[in-house]
Amino acid sequence: MTFYVNDEVVAEYYNTEDNYVLSASGELSYIATAQNRWQTFTVIATDEVGNVSAETSVRFLLTDNLFVQWFNNTPLFAGSIAGILLLGGATFFIIFKRRKNGGEEQAQG
Repeated sequence: MTFYVNDEVVAEYYNTEDNYVLSASGELSYIATAQNRWQTFTVIATDEVGNVSAETSVRFLLTDNLFVQWFNNTPLFAGSIAGILLLGGATFFIIFKRRKNGGEEQAQG
C-alpha cells in the first residue's frame, strides 16, 4: 500500500514477516503537514498477486492562515464580495438621495 501527497510518495507498507498492516487491523494513518494550498492525498493498494486497487484520492486544505481559508472558501468569499458591493451601493444611494433632497430644499427655501 502506498500513500501519496501531491503525487509524492509519503509512506509505503509492504506485506512482510512483521505484517504491520495486519497487526494494525488494516487501519493505517498519516499525519499531513499544513500548507497554504490545496493538497491531494491518494492511496493505492497492491495485493500479493500484483492486482492494483482503484485509485482513491481526497483533496484537502490544511492551513492555519485565516486569509487562505477565507479565500479558498468559495461561498464565503463570494458572499463577502457581494456584501461589500451591496453595502457600497446602499451607501452611494443614501448619499446621492440626501444630496438630491438637500438641493431641492435649498431651492424651495
